[in-house]
Amino acid sequence: DGLGHDQVLLRAKARWATQSGPMLVIDGELQENAISPEVKERLRIPKLTLTSPPQGESGAVSEAGEYAMRGGIVESRHRGAFAVVDQSGKVVQSAGGIDAAVFPRSAIKAFQCLPVIESGAADRFGFTDEEIALACSSHNGEADHVRVARSMLAKAGNGEDLYECGAHWPNEIHAHHAAARAAEDPLQIHNNCSGKHAAMLALARHLAADPHGYVNRDHPVQRAIARTMGDICGCDLDQQPCGVDGCSVPTWANASSSR
Repeated sequence: DGLGHDQVLLRAKARWATQSGPMLVIDGELQENAISPEVKERLRIPKLTLTSPPQGESGAVSEAGEYAMRGGIVESRHRGAFAVVDQSGKVVQSAGGIDAAVFPRSAIKAFQCLPVIESGAADRFGFTDEEIALACSSHNGEADHVRVARSMLAKAGNGEDLYECGAHWPNEIHAHHAAARAAEDPLQIHNNCSGKHAAMLALARHLAADPHGYVNRDHPVQRAIARTMGDICGCDLDQQPCGVDGCSVPTWANASSSR
């Protein structure tokens, strides 16, 4: 109860509401009933309820899920499903329609980076832990993020002109305002996926593949990623629905129950 408003917001790693009351994870430790009713009301922490999908709809996402309160009434409801799978592929806990195909998108950036490491490209170009971390993350376009992405490009002999992720303003508000004050254009290096794309371009160089079109589904880079993803998920991604992610690369739908 001694935590201030901002501290609760910044330090909370997960928030759940259960029948026994709110549960909070702070710095990796579960704190049961850590938030007073007064603080909970001030922060408007939503209550989370998860139930199984209606009978006969096991392949659909459950109608039940999280709801957010505002001013004493339910403002919005959000459907969802989750599955916790152990290393053998066994589902140990779940709720909702976990057999429904969903697009994991940026949640699997680390998986998309695996071919860069396993192929030897990361070692060949001397990528540091900092650079690997950027490749596995969605960043805010801050100065350090831009610096690291440009370092990755330079090490593999690539330029920003090869990016095919699209440009947008930095997500971090101060970096955004600084760029606007300097009358700078939004750049592809500011894209929150530019680290991942720098790694993909490095993989293209390592595979001796044309870096142009590296975002296309049939490009050697994306084929390598699809094979790795298929091995991890235990399925043939060529048989799965495929769309285009917000940063132009393919994104394959898969069931939450996949190992």
